[in-house]
Amino acid sequence: MRIATSTNLISFNRDGSKTEMVHLLPLYAKEGFRVLDLNLCEMLNPDARLAGEAWKEYVQRLGQLKNQHTLVFNQAHAPYARNGEILEEMLTRSLQICLTLSIPILVVHPIPGSIEENHNAFLPYLKVAEEYRVVLAFENLNEEGELTDIADLIGLVDGFASAYAGICYDTGHAHMSTHDLATDIIMMG
Repeated sequence: MRIATSTNLISFNRDGSKTEMVHLLPLYAKEGFRVLDLNLCEMLNPDARLAGEAWKEYVQRLGQLKNQHTLVFNQAHAPYARNGEILEEMLTRSLQICLTLSIPILVVHPIPGSIEENHNAFLPYLKVAEEYRVVLAFENLNEEGELTDIADLIGLVDGFASAYAGICYDTGHAHMSTHDLATDIIMMG
C-alpha cells in the first residue's frame, strides 16, 4: 500500500504565513512519506516563488528534491478560484509542471455550471493534457451550484471521450454532500 499526503497540509503557519514546498519536501521524507500530492495552490500566494517569474527554476528545485529524497509525486492539485473561474495562466502552468516533473495526474475543480459548460471550459486544457500525457482528474465538490453528483462527473468525463479525463473522488466532499460512498464508487466503476 502506498500512503500519500498533500504538500499543503502543513504549509500554514500560526502567524498566517505559508511555508513553500521546497522547505517541506525534506520534512515529509524524513517522516517516512514517499508519495506526495504536489499541491500547486501555492501559486495563489503572490509572494510564492511558484507564482513569480522564476517559477521554472523553483520547479527544477522541486525535481531535485524529489530525486534526492526518492519521492513520488503521484498527482498534483491545480489552483482554483473560490468563485469558480478557471485560473487560465495557473492551470496552463500546472500542466507544464506536471510534464516537467513526470506527474501523471492533475486534479482540477469543475466550474459552477452545467456539464456542457464544464466540457467547453476544460476542453482546451484537456487537449494540452493529452499532448503531455497527463490525466485531468475532475474532483467532486460539495457546495451548492457545484458539481457534487457522481453521475454528473461521470457524464462530464465520458463526454470528453479521452483516456486523459478522469475523476478524483474526494471522500470528505462526498460525506459533506451526504453521498453514499459505496454507491458512488460502484457507479464510477
